[in-house]
Amino acid sequence: MATAQTFTWIHGTFEGPALSDATIGGVTGVALGFIAGIWLVLRREGKWAGTALTCLWIGALFMIGCLGFVAFS
Repeated sequence: MATAQTFTWIHGTFEGPALSDATIGGVTGVALGFIAGIWLVLRREGKWAGTALTCLWIGALFMIGCLGFVAFS
């Protein structure tokens, strides 16, 4: 979301750059979140698995909230 907003400021309100940059930002965020989740689970023999799941759920709820805001604004 932040990447899309940044490139919207740079390129203007033209929908093409904003949508393509939102896609790049979304894919990057998903990849980093997945890698961080795996790292937290595997670190110290799964001691932080609950923390990883909590972070992933908070991230999912945040993304659903952002998508809802964008869809209904």
